Amino acid sequence: MKKIVLIIIMTLGFILAYGQSLDLTVIATAGEYFQGTNATLSWTLGEPMIETFSSSSNILTQGFQQSKYIINNIYENPANDFIINIYPNPANDIINIDFTAKTTSLYAEVYDLLGKQVIRKELVELHEYLDMTNLVASEYILIISNKEGKILKTSKILKVD
Repeated sequence: MKKIVLIIIMTLGFILAYGQSLDLTVIATAGEYFQGTNATLSWTLGEPMIETFSSSSNILTQGFQQSKYIINNIYENPANDFIINIYPNPANDIINIDFTAKTTSLYAEVYDLLGKQVIRKELVELHEYLDMTNLVASEYILIISNKEGKILKTSKILKVD
């Protein structure tokens, strides 16, 4: 009798465990799904872009359940008469900042994700660097502005160990 009860309990347990499933859903304000003869397209408003694949004729940027994507530039002022290059990203210790033309004094400010300023440096040369060795591995926001406080470029920096 005990064996029959045990078998029934185990069978019910397996059925209940097998019946558990997680649906891949997202709650968003807008979205759509389109299907054509050669491709399908689904999008969700507000969904972060996570991974990009490209070939000679197509570019596919996927989101929602993908693994990683590093965004370098968040904002760059289109009125700049020079180019600002920031590299490497992700970085271990040093972030290089290059300018294509001599400018007036600029400032680089690095903020952590809580909004606390962790680095501030005046940029006066065509090639400058920021020493991030004392910062913990995390994401940071780098803002480059002129002496009047006008933001010229904003980038997300990933500091790794």
